Amino acid sequence: MEVAGDKYRSILNDEAKSMQWRHSGPLIFDKVNKLFEEGRTKEWPGGSIEETIHNVVRSWEMELSHKTSLNDFKTTNPEKFKLIVNGPPMVAYKFRHWGYFEGPFQGHAPSGEMVEFYVIGIMK
Repeated sequence: MEVAGDKYRSILNDEAKSMQWRHSGPLIFDKVNKLFEEGRTKEWPGGSIEETIHNVVRSWEMELSHKTSLNDFKTTNPEKFKLIVNGPPMVAYKFRHWGYFEGPFQGHAPSGEMVEFYVIGIMK
């Protein structure tokens, strides 16, 4: 499967073919990126720290969800990565995640309505 350049997950553009993937190969995020562009509420200036953090978080989430080997992660160093709760923050961030309720969930019928939630995180 050929991977096109990904605007938000540049690490997919480098070594995608040599990595171990959970679902047989790297994913193509064109549809997800299109939905993101249509529903985003904030656009960061190119090259800004906000844009950089935005892209790192998107890449990190992709790696956690789709890569099987920690050695293939580009957003974290598995030898140094630590998850600290209530430690000294360097960068705090907030993002909005949304989607459409298109399938049943815990006994609730799909309504087609947009569902959204906000996440706050800290990166050092």
